[in-house]
Amino acid sequence: MKNDSPAHRRYTREEICDWIRRYRASELALGAFAEQHGLSRNRLHYWIYGRRFAQARPPVTVAPVFQELKVTAELSPQNWAAEISLPTGAVARFTATATPAWIHSVLEGLRRPC
Repeated sequence: MKNDSPAHRRYTREEICDWIRRYRASELALGAFAEQHGLSRNRLHYWIYGRRFAQARPPVTVAPVFQELKVTAELSPQNWAAEISLPTGAVARFTATATPAWIHSVLEGLRRPC
């Protein structure tokens, strides 16, 4: 007998990412969100904190290291001073006023699988 309830069905990666985004946007506790949407609490917990996703986003144990670059008008005719390309194809551009801590937080957000 096949059980197609939300708690037992298989989800695509896109669906999992959508559920994670919806949970993070809600202000509900994990258990309350899962119950409200008919999801298994353990499944939702695994999606958010499980090994698959934790491996994609290793914990940061050291402060990020950036090298300061002096940008002159001849080198930067555009409105940004630095461009960082990730292996995923994501690209982030920063103005000269961006702090290393802020750049790091943006890059961590881009590395998240969802």
